[in-house]
Parts: sequence; C-alpha cells; structure tokens
Amino acid sequence: MHILVVDDECEIVSLIKDMLEDNHVVTAVCDPVEAMKLVKSTRYDMVISDYNMPSISGDILCEESRKLNPKCFNVIITGYEEYARILDDKIDRVLTKPFSWPKFLTMIKEVASCM
Repeated sequence: MHILVVDDECEIVSLIKDMLEDNHVVTAVCDPVEAMKLVKSTRYDMVISDYNMPSISGDILCEESRKLNPKCFNVIITGYEEYARILDDKIDRVLTKPFSWPKFLTMIKEVASCM
C-alpha cells in the first residue's frame, strides 16, 4: 500500500514512517504545502494527516486526495476531540491523540487487506 504521512511535527512523521515502512511504501513530509503538491501528483492508497497544521489543514488535504482518488482511505490525527466529531462524516477514520499504537497498526492492516 502507498501511504502519505503528513504532520508539521517531524518527530511524529518519522515515528509513523518507521512503524509502517517495512510493509508499505511510505512518503513522509512535515510540510502541508509539499504534501498538497504530492497529493496532486501521486496516487496514494492512504493519507494519514494531522488536522491542525499551518497553511493547509489535514481535512483539506484529505478532501483533495479523495477528489483525485475516490478509493483513497483518509485518516486524520488530532489532539482536539471536538474536531473528531466534526470530521467524522468527511474522513474515513479520525484518531484522537493520544491514541493506541497497536490499534493504529491494526487499522492499517485492516485497510491494507481491503485494497
């Protein structure tokens, strides 16, 4: 599965990339503007994005990925529980920080098995 990971906190991007890259092709970026360029030029099976980032929010990034690839599975990670309720209708999965890494990896495996 080809996965794009986006967060303005580079440590989180590196952690997620390290966890996934043994079984998936992972592109990881800390700049949402760069991520938007990648979404427009590359077909991803999954986009995992922080919600609250400078310049472009994660939901806008995921909406664009969905326009270009309707089968793209979009995941938003947020520290704000109120955003989780708002985004739930537009995004395939919303994870509220802190989240369980084992549950996160199980979700990735479930999505990969459906692709």
